[in-house]
Amino acid sequence: MVKLAKHVILLIADDVSGRLFSRLYSEGKLPNLKTIGDSGIVCDKCVTSFPSITLPTQSNIMTGAYSGYYPKSGSGIPVYHWFDRESNPPQYRHYSSLHALRQTHEIENNVKTIFEQIGEGNSYSVVQYSCRGVTKIYPPNKLVAAIFYLIFIILAKKPENSHRIVTKRIIDVFKRPRWFFRNNLLPNAVTALYFVTDSLMHDYGFDSDRYIQSVLDLDNEIGKIVNALKKLGIYEDTIIAFMSDHGNYKGKKAADLELFVKKKGLVPFSKKNGKGDFDCSFGSVGFFNFPGTNKSWKIHPTLDELKHFTPTLADSEINLIETMFEIEGVKFVYFRAEGNTPEKGTIQIRMKDEKGSIHNAQVDYLKETTKYTFEDIDVYRYSEDPRASKIMDGKYHTIDEWLEHTYHVDFPMMPDQLVRYFINPRSCDIMVSTEGAVCYNYEHGETKNDHLYSHDIGLRDSMYVPLIIGGGVGIITPKKLKYCKTTDIVPTLVKLLGKEPHPSVRGRSLIE
Repeated sequence: MVKLAKHVILLIADDVSGRLFSRLYSEGKLPNLKTIGDSGIVCDKCVTSFPSITLPTQSNIMTGAYSGYYPKSGSGIPVYHWFDRESNPPQYRHYSSLHALRQTHEIENNVKTIFEQIGEGNSYSVVQYSCRGVTKIYPPNKLVAAIFYLIFIILAKKPENSHRIVTKRIIDVFKRPRWFFRNNLLPNAVTALYFVTDSLMHDYGFDSDRYIQSVLDLDNEIGKIVNALKKLGIYEDTIIAFMSDHGNYKGKKAADLELFVKKKGLVPFSKKNGKGDFDCSFGSVGFFNFPGTNKSWKIHPTLDELKHFTPTLADSEINLIETMFEIEGVKFVYFRAEGNTPEKGTIQIRMKDEKGSIHNAQVDYLKETTKYTFEDIDVYRYSEDPRASKIMDGKYHTIDEWLEHTYHVDFPMMPDQLVRYFINPRSCDIMVSTEGAVCYNYEHGETKNDHLYSHDIGLRDSMYVPLIIGGGVGIITPKKLKYCKTTDIVPTLVKLLGKEPHPSVRGRSLIE
């Protein structure tokens, strides 16, 4: 008989790459994580979602599903900044600061979080807001969250102290369950987000001593959790999972998108009057939204309307798709073909090479399978790799087939991930990418900063995250995985608790 876990703890460290983790792990600088890893599953090439941004990556982790076609399947959260055409009036949404609390309310009911899949029993979530169905959450509301973030600001000279706050809440829920639950029973599931690593990475860089020390500090915090569980006598029945939501990269230069916007006569969308030519958030990957017929923001523009668009401050129309390549550094342009449905359609790809020539490719999709083809040049270079080239057979393939054949190269699972993004009605009209050549740091009409350290692109450094699932005694057979995907974590933990994953889950249990 297979031994089941009584408790699972999922720890997500925001913005830790598989690259850095692998180095620190092999150098013996993460002893507590290694102890957990030695008793279970280890992978430094766990492939996250594209775009590799905090959201949707975390909501995908917490549900085991993807954003997808949310009225029928999928979580509905396409990206960290998205344009809500269904609201009245239309508006852009984001999850910065206190807006992070929106996540759990904006995940559609077609998918289920880990708490909903586990069902009965106590559960707790610390600063992880993709947590619908959880018994208790910290911070529980905007007021407490505001106080929490105020403390975070006060401690800004050493924000790493926030690690300790998260750890303390985790230990307290096991040590003093009566403080949290009326029935005074231990939780069967706890999730937590160690968030400060992300802000340190953006501000100082993944190669800075301060950021690296914050990752080493995380190992110490996890050691505290392990020791507390052992003192309580429940460690042998507890599985601890550690992972990140996305990796990172360093851009080559920062630039100002506003110069391009003014040159083309484009007016940014205004929340005040509900008018404008476009809305956009743009790191190295840019998400452009445009009004549809009769300048209505309620509907997406047709392909013909994108090709014949007249900006408010211009005298003549422009082809928005071709114009995207005039933005400095833009290498890829993505958009939907005409006639797409949630079940069948095409995502068009345009790629500009170093000489300035434009090459065409596309991803066709049929339900849960996708097919990637190109005209003269393989824009993702799969054909140059012995393993990846085997899937370039002109046939439709599943997400796990793409993962198996492309996990080791840049743009892992990209044909699958592009479709899952674009079939979401909340996705943008045109997506562009500079692949890290230029960072714009542009949000809704304003350039926010000149950061070069970021994450969002499809290259391996941004798509690889670490994954460790271990702890307990005799629950998991130790093994090191060559690859997996972040949506595999929920079905694995649900199975370890003796439950069955929800049908919307697109990950696979790693213990089978």
